[in-house]
Amino acid sequence: MIPESMLCSNCRSTTLEAITFIWIFEFVLVLTLVAGYSPQRVEELAKELQHKWSLIFIDGDHEAPAPLNDTIVCEPLAEDDALILFHDLTSPDVAQGLDYLKEKGWNTIIYQTMQIMGAAWRGNVEPVKHQPDPKINWNLPKHLEHYSVSGL
Repeated sequence: MIPESMLCSNCRSTTLEAITFIWIFEFVLVLTLVAGYSPQRVEELAKELQHKWSLIFIDGDHEAPAPLNDTIVCEPLAEDDALILFHDLTSPDVAQGLDYLKEKGWNTIIYQTMQIMGAAWRGNVEPVKHQPDPKINWNLPKHLEHYSVSGL
């Protein structure tokens, strides 16, 4: 049950806005920012924590070989049931990371957003479905034409 204090102040009903706020609020409570440069700091953190992750978000240096190196380091740190998200796939260099996981047998999909996002997943995971804005005439860059697009 959602506490009344977390509901929309105008209507006192369970709105998407209120539910979204609660999710963000709960997520922020467990978020820890770690300073450093990838992929070295990612490797150090994995050794320190002796932990694998079910969700990895790659958004960093957009020039090769950095995105591919980040992906290569993160892949063995992913749980058997895992999702790896990529931001800024408009850059062919960033797409190299998604290409790498696709070649290794991961499932992949593209999200038509302004900067184009992508997801790679394996195991008992299903990425969120996304409907591209129908008012925009979306065109995939040539380096992404071989990917399925969510919602199409």
